[in-house]
Parts: sequence; C-alpha cells; structure tokens
Amino acid sequence: QALQQAGITPQSGDILVTGASGGVGSVAVTLLANAGYRVVACSGRVEQNAPLLKELGAAEVIDRSELEQDAKPLEAQRWAGVVDTVGNRILAKALAQMQYGGAAAICGLAGGFALPTTVMPFILRGVSLLGIDSVSCPFEKRKAAWEAVIKALPEHFYQQACQQISLAEVPDFANKIIQGQVTGRVLVKL
Repeated sequence: QALQQAGITPQSGDILVTGASGGVGSVAVTLLANAGYRVVACSGRVEQNAPLLKELGAAEVIDRSELEQDAKPLEAQRWAGVVDTVGNRILAKALAQMQYGGAAAICGLAGGFALPTTVMPFILRGVSLLGIDSVSCPFEKRKAAWEAVIKALPEHFYQQACQQISLAEVPDFANKIIQGQVTGRVLVKL
C-alpha cells in the first residue's frame, strides 16, 4: 500500500523484496506479483528457496550477498521500489540503486538497525523512505490493511508458504527461525 500511495506502479520498474524467504517477505512477493509488479526476491538461501519464491511470483531471485557489500553513495539505477525487512547494509545498497523517484517501504531490521548511507539518493534521485509501523499504527488503518491483505492474498499462498505447528513445537521452531532455517509463515495451533 505504501508503494502504491507513493505512486509506484507495475510500469515503474522492478520491485526488490529483501528477506523474501521470511514471513513478511513471502507475503510481499505474493501480493506484489499478483498486483502485476515484476518482483526481484532477495534471499540468503537462494538454492533452498528460489523454487518457492518463483512459485509465489518472483520473476528473479538474487542472493543477499549481492547487496551485502558496502554501498557507494549512488550506484546504477535498478529498483523502482523496495520492500525491506532487513535494514542495515542491505537497505543502504538498495537505496543507492534506486531509480529516480523510487520509494522504499521499510518494515524490519533483521540485519540490524544501522543505516550506513548518505543523503544522496534522497536529494539527487528524489527517493522516498517510507517507514512501516504495525505496533502504533492506528487501529482503523491497521484493520484496513489486514482486510486488503486477506482479500488480495491468493489461497495457494497458504499451501505453499505456510506451515502449522503445535504449541509444544514452538521452542524448536524458535531456534530454527534464529538459525535461518524456516521459510514463510508459521501458524501455532493451540
């Protein structure tokens, strides 16, 4: 929604989704692809997750190592939009590669809360940085967003990118999540 409100359309160009193998990233890949965007999914586990990410709608899957190097203040323009769940150096690199007038919706900090970048993408390319908050977001806005997700998320997403576990399995899955061994969303059935 934030990218759309910022004027980013499917015709604007590629949309990068960082942390695409995770719960938020896999939903973003699916929603954007179903809305007609060309999605490039970034994952730290390409060999394992590329088939699923392509099934969810990613046109391309890149390894996060492509975005982990230190960013120059500006690099070749590549992304019309970014949905970032990682932050830190990966977000800095993505911002340096933004197209003129692009927008980055940031909603996570799995890679850290630092942002080692300059103001150049914002001043010289008119890039917008859109902070996404789900904790203090007003209830009506949050409700509208969830209703839009429920309406737009195809049924096949749940079979492809979700798994259900019992309450007793939570400690084991928590360790797997920390070690980066879980893909997609996990539902705990009580």
